[in-house]
Amino acid sequence: MTGDFELTMDELRAVVRYVTESAQDVLPVFEESVPEDRRPRSALDAAREFVDGAPELAHFVSA
Repeated sequence: MTGDFELTMDELRAVVRYVTESAQDVLPVFEESVPEDRRPRSALDAAREFVDGAPELAHFVSA
């Protein structure tokens, strides 16, 4: 058993939704510490687009 598993697109969107909601709680702490680093905010914005129906995570991965 390798531990690998597959998710449907709906399951993946649910996981990404949970992660973005969790990260949103700590994002202000990061932004206060490193205000010039926009990468976490950009990644969350891209992840939300995916959750809202964007067809892929491409710009999330590159954010």
